[in-house]
Amino acid sequence: MKLNLNCIRDSLLCLEEHLLIENNDGDLELITVDMYELHELLEGRYSLEEVAYTLLKTEEAGLITAAFNYASDCLDEAVVCSITYNGHQFLEAIRPKTVWEKICSAISKIGIGSIHTVLEISKALLPDLIESALSH
Repeated sequence: MKLNLNCIRDSLLCLEEHLLIENNDGDLELITVDMYELHELLEGRYSLEEVAYTLLKTEEAGLITAAFNYASDCLDEAVVCSITYNGHQFLEAIRPKTVWEKICSAISKIGIGSIHTVLEISKALLPDLIESALSH
């Protein structure tokens, strides 16, 4: 299965919003999200298979912490516990829609669409973004 970078970005944005909530006592309570819930939260933009594969690969890349349960050699469940520090760094590098569009454009030109490539492109864009922000 091909890794869908849009699914990675959308999943991380969604997980960031839904993994941590405040309970009635004012204490923060960690809420997990499983692959079925994430699929629903993404409103059908991606198949369940794409969501599950995205969770497997983002966990391998160290962007999330998750637990996986297999039954009969098939992925039965994936539960995301948190976004890692590296996951937050990755998300911040790709969060702005304009940056994401530039990254996707560059990927289509060079033909390499890995998580590492996305980070390298975002780093290359950073000096121009900083200069633009400082000049306004």
